Amino acid sequence: MQVDLADFPMQRTLELNWTEGEPSSFLIDHKGARVELAAVQAVWWRRVTNFGIDPSIGHGERSAFAHSETCQAVYGMLDSLNCAWVNPRESDATAQHKPFQWTVAHRIGLRLPRTLVTNDLYLRGGQYEYANGFNWRAIAALAVGSAVALMGLVIPSVRFLYDYSWFVGFAVAFVVYWGLMGSKQQLATGN
Repeated sequence: MQVDLADFPMQRTLELNWTEGEPSSFLIDHKGARVELAAVQAVWWRRVTNFGIDPSIGHGERSAFAHSETCQAVYGMLDSLNCAWVNPRESDATAQHKPFQWTVAHRIGLRLPRTLVTNDLYLRGGQYEYANGFNWRAIAALAVGSAVALMGLVIPSVRFLYDYSWFVGFAVAFVVYWGLMGSKQQLATGN
């Protein structure tokens, strides 16, 4: 049985029961029938979507309250299931928090490549705008790499440059880009 969280609370009903002397009951609607999730033996948590809150509630406090109540009910129910999880949702949530993973890895001494997380990529005047949105150093590296590869088409003695143009163009463009951007980095850092 596949359940999409976006169906809650608008398209699927949920009924959670705790009655003295009886096992807990977690009923949801599924294809016109009521299904007892307490009997589920395994859960695969995958491609999670957000809850579908009725748009007529509006935005702001009312919508946030409906979302919060839905989260508490659905996630509380899922956490209460006595079954095997192929990928527990807490582990999935942790896996989606890359800065947390990198911090832990860094703390315990694992080597990490230089990593940057930013929301500055598309800001006007930001570090990555370059010149009106164009990185001319990258474009120059592409042009040089392409020109060297195409030389093999014009000069027969270096035909191999053209025959292997993907590799030659990549290697030359990479070296030129590295050199041009390295000099920019030195200017930016003062080294």
